Order: sequence, then structure tokens, then C-alpha cells
Amino acid sequence: MACATLLSKAGATVQLLEKSSYPTHRVCGEYLSSEVEPFLQRLGLDPSALGAKRLTDFELTTRGGRRFACTLPGGGLGVSRFRLDAALASVAESAGASVRTRTAALEVYPKRANFRIRTPTDCVEARLVIGCFGKRSTLDRTLGRPSFRRRSPYVAIKRHFRGPFPQNLVGLHSIPGGYCGISPVENDLVNVCYMTQARVLKAMGSVRGFDSRGLGSNPLLSRYLDKLHSAFEPAMVISQLDFAAKPLVSNHVLMLGDAAGSIHPLCGNGMAMGFRAANLLAPLALAFLDGKLSRHALEQRYQAAWKRAFTQRRLVGRLLQPLLESRAWSEGACATAARFPVFTTQLVRRTHGQPF
Repeated sequence: MACATLLSKAGATVQLLEKSSYPTHRVCGEYLSSEVEPFLQRLGLDPSALGAKRLTDFELTTRGGRRFACTLPGGGLGVSRFRLDAALASVAESAGASVRTRTAALEVYPKRANFRIRTPTDCVEARLVIGCFGKRSTLDRTLGRPSFRRRSPYVAIKRHFRGPFPQNLVGLHSIPGGYCGISPVENDLVNVCYMTQARVLKAMGSVRGFDSRGLGSNPLLSRYLDKLHSAFEPAMVISQLDFAAKPLVSNHVLMLGDAAGSIHPLCGNGMAMGFRAANLLAPLALAFLDGKLSRHALEQRYQAAWKRAFTQRRLVGRLLQPLLESRAWSEGACATAARFPVFTTQLVRRTHGQPF
């Protein structure tokens, strides 16, 4: 939607096909690093008008009761996808984009120098197609992307809660097989989103079983949850989270967001990466549409820009991931963080970018 807004503002004719509708909940940590604020303002979106919470503090806890806390480098925002996505869709429409909800893109295939996109009701023709279809989609299969055939052990569960919670705090809490993020969003809601491995979830019998035994195994996390009550049921669950490398271009379709590549959720930066990628792609796409770049040059320049922007932070996420999945390693990581706070703060910065 950010990319559609930028292209539409520049005069391009844009159709945005959304298989769902707005507003809707999505499984997401719902944390935005403050690097995105200037960009959101340029889109015409004011986070404070959405009720976004200003997050200034960070804590890391373990099942053994260890805790590390620090000021969050650069700060962040807590806002739900329910609120943010609806606002972005409105901004895109105001910019001139045609936002077609409940319209799934089923297949994309070449038609001479252009493309044809098949939906359940019609076919759309376009000179340029940008894929923003999340971590796993029917389009991964029809485009022959290798990520569709990969299996992943990871499952993510998300639920909103109400109750007392520090309004400036984002926390990362070690749990069996993974970690749980907790932070406030608008309307006095608290987002609790955790990732674990399917085998661990299965061993505990159900999501409810994991909520009780898995989340309850971290004493500091448990103290927070004991004071909260669920704001919606049932919990949202997604599986097959894939953090391996993906092609940035498939059959000349340019990928954005999780379709281009995901960062481990412990870094809390997936949405910021999506916004930054849109900012990188839009001017290149406009140059192509204006005849100033060939399709080959567009694809090469976008891939190079994406890798420059995100390779380092994805590498840091990949290195940090095992530290929280293992109980012993998470205890050691938390102890090390407390002993070397300056180093830890710099490490957090490595998963974030400069304002743009």
C-alpha cells in the first residue's frame, strides 16, 4: 500500500489487489521502529493520529528469571495492523490508487511485453507487477518459487489483551522453542505475539496448553499475563514461517515485504523493512514506466538496493535467533547483555536503520 501510494502520487495508474478486506487483524508483532516516521509523514500518515504508542524502553527476560532492560535505541511505535492497514488503504485511495478488496490474485503470466493477472472474476493487464503477498501464497506456487516447497518448523500465535501494562515498553521473553513479544498498541490494547516450533506446540497439546505451560514457564512474562484478559478469541495462528533467502524477482515480478524476505521477529523490524523497500522500489519503478530504465536494469538495481539495505540486519537476526530458542543459550545471552549493555545497545541498533 505504501508503494501504491508513492506510485499513484507520481501519476502512475495503480490497481492494488487485496484478497482480504480492511480493517482486519494479522499475526504481527505490531512494532514499528521510529526510522519509518519521516516516510509515514510523506505518505500523509500521522502515527499519533492512529493512537500509536511511543515505545522508549526495552526488556529481555528468560525462563530462569533473568532480566535485561535498557532504553530502546531510536525508539519505536506500537500500532495494530488492524488500524495501520486500514489507514494505509485510505491513503492509497486518496492518492489515486484503485484498491480492490476481496480480490485474490490467482496467477500472473506474461502477455507480450506486459503481464496478465488472473483474479476470481476477471483479468487485469499491467506493464509492471509488484508482489506483496506475505510469507506464503498461492502465487508462490504459480510463480514456481522455491520457498513454496520449503517446510518450516515455526508457528506464530497472536492475541490482543486488555489490562495494566507499561505504555512505553516493548518486551522480548524467552519461551519453549522460541520467544514472545509484548507491547502496547492503540486503544489501551496490549499485543502479545509469540513464535515457537510446531513440535513444541504439539507436545503441549494445543494453543491453550501452550498459553498456560509455555508462556507460564517464563516467570516475568507470566506476571504480566496474569493481569491481562483477552480482548478477542480465538487466538490467530499462522504456520510455515520461512526466514530463508527468497528471490527478489520471480518471472519479472518484483517482490516487496515478506514476499521478498523476512527478518526474524525478535528484531521487530519486518514492517519497517517493508516500508523502506517500498521507498527503494517506487522511484525505480517510475523510471521504468517513464522509459528511463529497461526492465533488466530495473530488476538489477532493485535487487542491489534491497541487499544493501537489509542483508546486514537479516544476518544479525539469523545469528540472534538460536540464542532465544535454547533455554541455556538465552540465559547466557541475557547475562551477557546485562554485563555489556553498551555492546547490547549497539547490537539492537544493527537490526534497525536510519530514518528515511
